[in-house]
Amino acid sequence: MPEPAPRTMAALAIPPQWRSLLEALPQAVLVVDPEGRLDYLNPAFLALWGLPSDCVPQATDLWTLWADPAAAQAEWTRLLAHGQPVAGELTARRADGSAFEVHFTGSLAEDPLGGPRKVLGTFLDLSQAKAVERSLRDREALFQAVMDHLPIGIAVNSADPGLFPTYMNDNFSRFYRTTRAALGAAQADPDAFWRTVYEDPEFRAALRRRVEAQLQQAQKMKSLGSLAGGIAHDMNNVLGAILGLASANLGTQPMGSPAHQAFETIIRAAERGGNTVKSLLSFARQSPAEERELDLNAILREEVRLLEHTTLAKVHLALELASDLRPIRGDAGALTHAIMNLCVNAMDAMPQGGTLTLRTANLGPDRIEVQVADTGNGMAKGILDKALDPFFTTKEIGKGTGLGLALVDSAVRAHHGQLEIQSEPGQGTRVTIRFPACVPGTPAQALAAAPPAAPAQGSLRVLLVDDDELVQLSVQAILEVLGHSVTTAASGEEALRHLEAGFRPEVVILDMNMPGLGGLGTLPRLRSLDPAVPILLATGRTDQTALDLVAAHPGVSLLAKPFGVSDLQKRLGSLPQA
Repeated sequence: MPEPAPRTMAALAIPPQWRSLLEALPQAVLVVDPEGRLDYLNPAFLALWGLPSDCVPQATDLWTLWADPAAAQAEWTRLLAHGQPVAGELTARRADGSAFEVHFTGSLAEDPLGGPRKVLGTFLDLSQAKAVERSLRDREALFQAVMDHLPIGIAVNSADPGLFPTYMNDNFSRFYRTTRAALGAAQADPDAFWRTVYEDPEFRAALRRRVEAQLQQAQKMKSLGSLAGGIAHDMNNVLGAILGLASANLGTQPMGSPAHQAFETIIRAAERGGNTVKSLLSFARQSPAEERELDLNAILREEVRLLEHTTLAKVHLALELASDLRPIRGDAGALTHAIMNLCVNAMDAMPQGGTLTLRTANLGPDRIEVQVADTGNGMAKGILDKALDPFFTTKEIGKGTGLGLALVDSAVRAHHGQLEIQSEPGQGTRVTIRFPACVPGTPAQALAAAPPAAPAQGSLRVLLVDDDELVQLSVQAILEVLGHSVTTAASGEEALRHLEAGFRPEVVILDMNMPGLGGLGTLPRLRSLDPAVPILLATGRTDQTALDLVAAHPGVSLLAKPFGVSDLQKRLGSLPQA
C-alpha cells in the first residue's frame, strides 16, 4: 500500500483543543496510529530533533530518528503486543546527525473522535542530565583515586542518628581490617561494626605499634633539635673566633701574598661553617633566623655561579627561571644552604655526568615553585621513602652524614613550604619546593638591600660582654683593628659592676647566652643604668626570646654570630652613638 502524500502540520487530525494544549507543552510529543502513520508531533518535538517547523515526517522516516532503529522498533512491538505503557532511555539522532539521550514513555490512548486507538509518545532530553552524571562520575573517580593514594586511613560517617560509615578509602579498609563491602552491614548495625573494628586483636596491636612509632619519632626529633641547638651554639663561638681573628689579620697582609690567601681561605671556610650552623639552628627551632623579601632567582643564579667552578665540566647546568617570579619572605642563608644541599646530592647522583636543571615558576597569585632536577641514578621506592629521615644515607662511611635532606626539609617547613621528591631508578630525581609568595605588586627584581651605613668615625669605647675566651680574644682583635678601645667582661654581672663603678661605654656588645644573668637578665639592668647606650645583642641562635628582648628595649639590635671585620664595621657604623 503506497504511503499517503505529505501533510502539513495544520492538516494533522488533532482536535483544536488538544492541539493548543500539546503545542504549549515543553516536552516533545508524538501521536501515531498503530500502523505507524503520523497523526501529530508538537513544536517541542521538532525543536528537539532539529527539524524544520513545517516538517511532517513520513512513517518510514520515524525510524531514522533513532541511532538504533532496531531498539526503537522493539519498544514499539512490546507496546502493541501487551498494550501496557512502556518507558526507558534511547539514543536519538538529530537532523544534523548528532546523537543525544532521551527518556521516552509510550502508551495506547483512545481517539477522542471515535477512531482507532492512538499511540502517544513523550520524550525528554537527557543531554544535560547525562553530562552532569558523567561529570559527577568523573569527580567521584578522581576523589576515590586521591583518597586511595593518601597515606592515612579515612572514613566518612553519617550524621546522627547512627554514626555509621558511608565511605572508606583503601588504607582505612586495610588498616582497620575491613572491606568496603562491609559498609552495608555497618549501616544496619554501626555499633557492631565499630566494636568489630576496635576489638580486633591485630588492629589493636597495629594501632599500638603505629602510636609508639609516632611517639618515638617525635621524641627523636625533639632530642635531635636540642642536640643540634647545643652543638650550633658551641660551634658558633669556635667559628666566630676563627672568622674574627682571620678577618682581623687579613688586612695586615700584602694583597696576593701566601698569608693573605691563607687568611682568605680561612674566612671562606668559617663562613661556610656558619651557614651549616644556621641550618642546624633552623632544624632545631623550626623557624627561619631572619625574614626579609628574597628573590629566589638571584639565589639560584649565585648557586650556579659557585657550582660552575666545582663541576669540572662533567655536569651541564641549566637554568629555567620565570622572569616575573614573585618574591618570598625568608632567611637567605638557610635557603641558600638548602638548595646547595640539593645540588650537591644531584651531582653525586651523576658520577658519569648529566644535566642539573634549576627551575622556578609562579603558581597563581600566592605561591611559587622551585625545582632541582637531575638525570642521575634515581632512587628505588624503599630508599625514597626514607630519604628525609635524619641520619639515613646511602653514601659510604665518611662521605655523608644523612642530615642533608632532613635539613632541607626542615628549612622548607620553617618557611611554610612543602617539599616533594619524585625519583625512579635510572630516571633521575626531581625535588619540587613550593613557598608562599609575597603580596603581588612588588617584583622581586626591585628588591634592593639598603646601602650600608658609613663606618663610624673615630675611636669608640666598647664594652664587650662574653663568657667565651676565644670570642673575647677574636672580637677584641677586630675592634682594635678598627681603632676602637675595648673593655671586656666575662659575665653580665661583671659588666654591670663596670657601669656601677662609673664606666660609660659608647657601645655595648652583649652575648645572649651566658651563665648567670645571661643576656636576658643583664640587658634590662644595663639599660636602667644607661638608658641611651646602643647595644648589639650577639647571638648565633635568633629565637623568639631574643626577638622579644630586642623589641622591648629601644636602642637594641641583633648581631648574628659568627661575624667578621666587615660585619662589625657596618653594624657599628649604623648605630646611633650615646
